[in-house]
Amino acid sequence: MAFFEIKNLRSNTINRKVSVDVIVPFDSKVRQHPKGEIFRTLMLLHGMRDNNFIWTLETRIHSLAERYNICVIMPNGENGFYLNHDDSYTLYEDFVCGELLDMMRTLLPISDKREDTFIGGFSMGGYGSLRNGLKHHDVFSKICALSPGLTPEYAENYSSDDPVFFHRPEFVRSHMGDLKEAKNSDKNPLWLIDKLAAEGVELPEIYMTTGTEDPLISANHEIAEHLRKAGAKFTAFSEPGIHDWDFINRQLERAIAWLAGEKA
Repeated sequence: MAFFEIKNLRSNTINRKVSVDVIVPFDSKVRQHPKGEIFRTLMLLHGMRDNNFIWTLETRIHSLAERYNICVIMPNGENGFYLNHDDSYTLYEDFVCGELLDMMRTLLPISDKREDTFIGGFSMGGYGSLRNGLKHHDVFSKICALSPGLTPEYAENYSSDDPVFFHRPEFVRSHMGDLKEAKNSDKNPLWLIDKLAAEGVELPEIYMTTGTEDPLISANHEIAEHLRKAGAKFTAFSEPGIHDWDFINRQLERAIAWLAGEKA
């Protein structure tokens, strides 16, 4: 298995140099690798207040990438919800769903086929993977959303007095704009699910799990209900746990195995 820490990658969509971590299991001891092997790819997104290195610090993503033979790309999305911010010329969506994939496909032996390209994440990264995976359904065939973060209508109920900065409506508006407008736009995964289903678009397959004590669980139940009504292929469940890495570590192997089409 090879681990690349890319510290000085120039991005023309974020308009500065960025950091990205990449795992490629081409020298793993778990299985034989034929010459010229092309790998499936998971774009794995971190949550609020973290960065790309958090997956290495907090999880077994290296051994799981090796076991299930998947290349994992972990970009730094800062606190930007993986959305495009035109006013600051930081286009996180375009970076994750286009520019970065294209760069990695040029540099590494990874597939450019939709059926081999996945997106996933935790918390804000769960939101980013769900929203961008749906919007870019022509790029990603599977979405793995672990305790995915808010949808715009839930942010309408936030308080400016909340001690957690990203639970304040001002912060969410700084990324999503007017929340009533965002609710009825492609920034809202619920709106996207309904719109794409009405257009007859085949949605990516979706895997979603949330802890029963996670404050985001009601939002996740609503996402699952919209998926059910849309006739999407999805797996959604909850188990005891809160919004933390302990819960994610109990779920991550099952999620990666699902992406690989194998059993954990």
